[in-house]
Amino acid sequence: MNETLHTALRQAIGAHFSWQLHLKSGIDTGKAPMPLDQASACDCCDFGKWLAAPEQKAALGESVQFRVIDRLHREFHLCAGRVVEQIALGDLEAAHRLLETEFKPQSEHLVAGLSKWLREAGRGEAA
Repeated sequence: MNETLHTALRQAIGAHFSWQLHLKSGIDTGKAPMPLDQASACDCCDFGKWLAAPEQKAALGESVQFRVIDRLHREFHLCAGRVVEQIALGDLEAAHRLLETEFKPQSEHLVAGLSKWLREAGRGEAA
């Protein structure tokens, strides 16, 4: 397995799993855990920067796994941005509802997709 891919996927799983804690903390304190533009941008986190890098797109961009994760990652950040927006507006009830009904399932889809790609890459099924 490509060690760079393995490392990027393992780190992304941990990092994106922890977003739920950051958002929940923001709801609990009433303070957005990060700026809205940072939360909603899929190329601000380390994994997003890795995905957007020209060398990754050239090497992996045609693979089904890359395209699926790219889509899920974008959707994840858009959803996180909606939660952060509600926190910033002071509508903590709406933020909590979004966290539970939209963000958690979206986060689970992303982490499941990353885990699947990691397993497939380990078996030599992915680039």
